Amino acid sequence: MTRRVSALLLWMGDVAVFAMLVLREAFRAPREGAEIARQIFEVGWRSLPLIASAGFAVGAVLSMHTRASLERFGAEALIPAGLALALFKETGPLVTGLLVAGRVGAGIGAELGAMRVTEQIDALESLAVDSFKYLVVTRVAACVLVLPLLTTIMNFTGIKPLAPGQVVFVDRNRNVHARRLVGGHHTPCLFEWVYFARPDSFIDGANVYKVRVNLGRFLAAEIRKRKLPVDVVVPVPDSARDAAIEIARKLNLKYSEALVKNRYIGRTFIMPADDKRKSSIRQKLNPIASEVKGKRVLLVDDSIVRGNTSRAIIEMIRDCGAKKVYLASYSPPLRHPCVYGIDMQTANEFVARDADEKAVAKKIGADKVIYQSLDALKKAVSLENPKLNQFCAACFDGVYPTGDVSPELLKEIEESRNSVHENQLELNI
Repeated sequence: MTRRVSALLLWMGDVAVFAMLVLREAFRAPREGAEIARQIFEVGWRSLPLIASAGFAVGAVLSMHTRASLERFGAEALIPAGLALALFKETGPLVTGLLVAGRVGAGIGAELGAMRVTEQIDALESLAVDSFKYLVVTRVAACVLVLPLLTTIMNFTGIKPLAPGQVVFVDRNRNVHARRLVGGHHTPCLFEWVYFARPDSFIDGANVYKVRVNLGRFLAAEIRKRKLPVDVVVPVPDSARDAAIEIARKLNLKYSEALVKNRYIGRTFIMPADDKRKSSIRQKLNPIASEVKGKRVLLVDDSIVRGNTSRAIIEMIRDCGAKKVYLASYSPPLRHPCVYGIDMQTANEFVARDADEKAVAKKIGADKVIYQSLDALKKAVSLENPKLNQFCAACFDGVYPTGDVSPELLKEIEESRNSVHENQLELNI
């Protein structure tokens, strides 16, 4: 046991001495820049195919095995965040270090051994060349410079966003096929940043959390402009929290989590039956009366769809003794149905259809309603990625980017939806 400890201490001492020698020689002239550049090419560029293919393989394996575990609990939405954390914090640096050490370390050892046997090192020293600095320090410096870059490449080949119109298919043999089926301009959905995406997600390089903070800042400026008297800012959980915090911060107002969410109730705005939606809303949120009693409350929500949720929340806040109840939506008024995959009502069901802020406030029982402007929403996203300048805002402005959505098609979809809705009511779904 004593010998093993002594051997370990001796090895650690040798490593420390080696590191100090490398550091000392690295900052002494001559710098050997040409040799460092050559070693960067040998270490970095020649390792690139290995690192990229390994990153893709590790990302695919982690994704498949993580999905198999999480889908049993209905938690598939956690896969992107879990995969990103696993690659960036643990797997990426570890696998990159092992691969580079295996490939480059073995090559350097063989090269230097061959140079010693063939007396090339003796020849360098006879020419007054510092062999340690020329052969060892340059290679260590190249590895130090290249490893962070290779780790980044490893991470981003394991996490690769889909291009617009691209489809990825995994066959029965677990082979991954990717193909872009549709071209055209990229017009991402604005409602993803507003509501659907998790705040820790990145959509086309724009972080959802930061976009919602921007929306809160813009809405705070509008509230200040209207001189709205507010005592406390209350978010409608969960998506409105980031914007509400920013509004309270900008206006120097009290922020309160006065609405507590029941995690076991689904999204009410996509429930088919109206009575089921209304009962679920009451079960979904529970107010803390002491936080709103006798106060002018500013509720902040991501959007107002039918108005059922908003109306029920406003009633709950009033029942708790609130003096005034205002509602601020950090998205523009929803007035048009989505035909691109989001189950978002027919035109006649939107509370803001053919209605201004005053009319909407009357319908839902609020003292005042404030909407975000569409331009502000677009700006909030573009601030996080200036390359994004075209969006799908069809649910807000009725302009469908694919150009193939006619009034006849919308009418057909509405009739089909109404028919399904009636069947669901008959079956008491």
